[in-house]
Amino acid sequence: GDFDFRGDCSCCGHTPCGQYVFNVTNKNTGAEDGSVVKLRQGCADIFYKINKYSLTFPADATEEQKVQLIAAAIHSDFNYFEQKKNNN
Repeated sequence: GDFDFRGDCSCCGHTPCGQYVFNVTNKNTGAEDGSVVKLRQGCADIFYKINKYSLTFPADATEEQKVQLIAAAIHSDFNYFEQKKNNN
């Protein structure tokens, strides 16, 4: 399949307890077919500054596309969350 990893972010504010969902959509059909989710943080996660993610790969994603989605998750974490922390 041909996938677009630019998904919209549905989030619950910029708080440690927030969960952020980035949907993966199929370029050809526009259907959601995967996701990158930044999971809510618990006390230990906040203390140790750990971020946890859940990735759901599109059903027919190739190995290369899976690697691209993992890279997009890391890139999103850095640009969307870490940059905001460092600019405060």
